[in-house]
Amino acid sequence: DVDNCLIDFGEAGADKARTWLTNKRYDAVLIGAGVRLVANNTLLFEAIVNAAHAANPGCRFVFNYSPTSTPDDIRRWYPNPADPTPAR
Repeated sequence: DVDNCLIDFGEAGADKARTWLTNKRYDAVLIGAGVRLVANNTLLFEAIVNAAHAANPGCRFVFNYSPTSTPDDIRRWYPNPADPTPAR
């Protein structure tokens, strides 16, 4: 199962991510390049990573190359969607 949490930039985005991450257990968290690779989003990226780690300490972090690569990027860690055990 996949949840898609689209967020705003800044503290509003960090707050939304924290809410999502604390309300459900996640095996993996994908943080897109729009957050990760934009220097002005460093604090947002940091907040999301810390929130994910605090709420879901066993989750894997997945980083995509582009929006279209996302399914394959997820399969790097979870080649069988029915199995929540990471590949590596």
